[in-house]
Amino acid sequence: MGSSHRPARANSGGHDPQLNDAATAEPRPDPRFIPLDLHRNFPARDANRTYYVKVTKNGLPLGAFVDEACTERVTEPDVSSAVMRLRFSPALNKGKPVEGKAVVRPTEI
Repeated sequence: MGSSHRPARANSGGHDPQLNDAATAEPRPDPRFIPLDLHRNFPARDANRTYYVKVTKNGLPLGAFVDEACTERVTEPDVSSAVMRLRFSPALNKGKPVEGKAVVRPTEI
């Protein structure tokens, strides 16, 4: 009767045997961990901007950047704080969590 399917453990940093070993994916914001007040931290002028976030293999943000090469850090304290409060599904390389870079667009969160 019951299903033997066990959901993948997000942000565990460990290898889940049910993940496809060939899977490759970029990190993305995990909808289960989006703060309710997140959008208040993005000034209206910045709401349509794209930010780039370096993410650990455990789904934690390492830094928020305004350029895709991740060389220019976000300088607006409210925006930086909001992005750093996010949690991410980790990047996958051959099914294993690795560090990666997430694209964050406030209007899409």
